[in-house]
Amino acid sequence: MSRYYQMNIAVDDVSKKEHTTCLGVCIEEWGCDGERVDMWREDFQYFSFTGNGSLSGGESEEEFTDRITHAMWKALGRFISVRIEATYLEDLPCESYELDKSDYELWLATKEEGEK
Repeated sequence: MSRYYQMNIAVDDVSKKEHTTCLGVCIEEWGCDGERVDMWREDFQYFSFTGNGSLSGGESEEEFTDRITHAMWKALGRFISVRIEATYLEDLPCESYELDKSDYELWLATKEEGEK
């Protein structure tokens, strides 16, 4: 069963060259579809990647974190801290709003007052 996620992958203390390597790992390992955004900040030596895609084959968020982090360590040949924020997109909390007839009557009265 596949589950649709937005993953934000953030890495500190990477050079411009390492940024390219990190981006390659994210694209290869995450294989996200649709929109993706990556950013590298020289002043902070910070890399961030956000993309949407599916975890499949029963992979958990924790297993995804292990897989991406291990791939980063292997590609860079050193330890780096990798933070992953996983947002499950198929069951997001939501709020519903609806005005009722009394709201309409209040709006109508307010509108009529403003027109006088």
